Amino acid sequence: MTERVPLIATDDKIRALIFDHASDMIVLHHLDGRIFDANKSLCETLGYSYDELRDMNAVDIVSPEHSLRISEVFDEIVRIGELIFESVYVCKDGTRLPVEISARMVELSGNDFILSVGRNIAQRKQEQQALQQHASRLAAEVEQSRERLSHNEKLVTIGQLATSVSHELRNPLGVLNNSIHYLSMILNQEDNRSGKHLRIMKREIEECRRIVDDLLDFSREPVLQLEEVNLPSLIDAALEKVEWPEHIRVRKVFGAEQISVKVDSQRVVQILVNLISNAIQAMPHGGTLSISMECNRKGATIRIQDSGVGIEPKVMSRIFEPLFTTKSKGIGLGLALSKRLIDAHHGKISVDSIPQQGSTFTVWFPLS
Repeated sequence: MTERVPLIATDDKIRALIFDHASDMIVLHHLDGRIFDANKSLCETLGYSYDELRDMNAVDIVSPEHSLRISEVFDEIVRIGELIFESVYVCKDGTRLPVEISARMVELSGNDFILSVGRNIAQRKQEQQALQQHASRLAAEVEQSRERLSHNEKLVTIGQLATSVSHELRNPLGVLNNSIHYLSMILNQEDNRSGKHLRIMKREIEECRRIVDDLLDFSREPVLQLEEVNLPSLIDAALEKVEWPEHIRVRKVFGAEQISVKVDSQRVVQILVNLISNAIQAMPHGGTLSISMECNRKGATIRIQDSGVGIEPKVMSRIFEPLFTTKSKGIGLGLALSKRLIDAHHGKISVDSIPQQGSTFTVWFPLS
């Protein structure tokens, strides 16, 4: 325990030498918190007269959240002799002032007091806050740079993979497709089992071709062939390209039958096929797929809503990342490619989802 410091000087000398000439806020407390004396700096800073302060307690000049700990703090000072801590003074007009207080036990005329010297640390707090904000911005920039680097590395990998895979697979896939076509011609048309398996093989070959095409598309900058087209007709074209399971119901709600937009029609159909296929895969046990469309002066909005399994919140932020997938089939390029093509049209895509209830993908294209 720190030894008490005796204040031997007379009251007038204390005020002249310690209190009134100090720029710091000095206050002398009884051990129960009552204010025994205060210097000019404390009076002027808090806006109280000397007589007003003499009638107050330590809890009266600190913020409510700090006043609850005053007795604790005073007990600690009495126990160990001195303590440095931060608090908040509250001025007469309600202004809050962060302070650093250095307090210690002192002896005056044979009586024990607590001498507190407070220093205004508002500027220090502002600098600390600015430093923390700057550090947070730097951390965010570092994270963004890391994500961009990771994204660019993925693009390089996809480009290399696309070139290699397309070269190695296109010819074998073409041979297989021709062979299936030949077999379908020479096999007995009444052999339903053979026909069924040939159709399955043809469908899987088309899936392999789609993956190769997605790899090639994603590895290159999109080049759009823009033309004025009717958006509802593109939706119908996309619906015709999709193979529909029997247990999926389709509901179309179009705000108008004729909505002209200037887009690359082939790319938009590709986007819609990807989104519709995702919706179908999200409903393995059946459900309803709703496609709605509306238009205003700025653009056209398409919503594709399913009643499927939904998307878990923990993966929601990653669904448009290339090569990210939670499915057993596919390589995670469909949504990433769709977003890239929509961005190339200066459009927008967003998703809302509730696990076990379904998802809604919203695509917006500008009219001009």
